[in-house]
Amino acid sequence: MSDHITITLDRTDEVIDLEDFAALFSGLGSQFDDFLKQSQPEVHGHAQMGVRELRQGSLIVELAAVIMPNVINVMDTTVILQQFLKLVRRRYDTLSEGRFLSEARKKDLQSVTQSVQAIANDSNAKATYLHEKYDGSGKLREKTSFVIDTKKANKITETAARQKNKLDETEDADHARVLMTFTRADVGDADINQKSGEMVLVEEISDKPLALIYQSNLAEDRIKSEIRDATSVFHKGFVVDTNVTMRKGRPVAYAVVNVHQVIDLPMEDNNDNIT
Repeated sequence: MSDHITITLDRTDEVIDLEDFAALFSGLGSQFDDFLKQSQPEVHGHAQMGVRELRQGSLIVELAAVIMPNVINVMDTTVILQQFLKLVRRRYDTLSEGRFLSEARKKDLQSVTQSVQAIANDSNAKATYLHEKYDGSGKLREKTSFVIDTKKANKITETAARQKNKLDETEDADHARVLMTFTRADVGDADINQKSGEMVLVEEISDKPLALIYQSNLAEDRIKSEIRDATSVFHKGFVVDTNVTMRKGRPVAYAVVNVHQVIDLPMEDNNDNIT
């Protein structure tokens, strides 16, 4: 029995548009290929999808991992498919709750949207995602499954579109992936594109702290979510994309457009910048 993920699509409209049909394959396949490259860079493989069964009002699709010979064993393939299905479920759950995906690229959001297109474009559809893990004797040991219906699929599509629009707003930054630390904190709110009460240091650009400007709501939300209180921010470093705001030829503020990563600073660095 070859290891695979089964997707059973049940629709009110028995006729599936060819574009929706292709999007299901493309969206899931693209997500799997990216997942494999990121989680198992030493493994060369790709997703292979095909229709197992067509019946009235229902379509059953199988996704299998095609791995190069002598690189990975069957058990590892099972683990990879389990992890992938958990990733897909996390993405669907997050977006269906109206929350943005952390670290997502526009390509990721496009793939997720495509993968639920056939569900969203039906008045009352649902898709069941299933992975079953068997032992060497063929006995079922573990089952992972979840269901996405039309309501959830539409919410996923809506939230993904909003996040893509936010990414469009924050794509153009003069300095990419630089480390920013706080020298003065302010837990209050500031309007977008206006100076906050915070001062930050980006040593790759300047040895002088400058005022902080949030150039996107997404960047502000990410940073504020990491600040438990007014002092905890000094124990963290923020890998950001930023522009430098100038006045009369002098830099006066960092306008942060995107936050890639938040790291804990080494203990010897803690409190160095508190003023």
